[in-house]
Amino acid sequence: MRTQPDGSVITDEGRRGNDLRLTIDMRLQQDVTDLVSDVLHSYGGHVFPDGRDAYVVMIEPSTGDILSLVGITGI
Repeated sequence: MRTQPDGSVITDEGRRGNDLRLTIDMRLQQDVTDLVSDVLHSYGGHVFPDGRDAYVVMIEPSTGDILSLVGITGI
């Protein structure tokens, strides 16, 4: 999509891209989210000490597939 100087919009036809294959395991994703949340609550329901963030990335080494990707940010 492009906007011309006169304000008119020209829509270009899209082109096919590469296929996208998602590898997130939704059950594992939920389990990891619950685990990180439980750890967070073990600090009295507050964010991690010193406002730190927590991130978990689980990768299948043989394929490189990302199985879980969770992040909780501190304030």
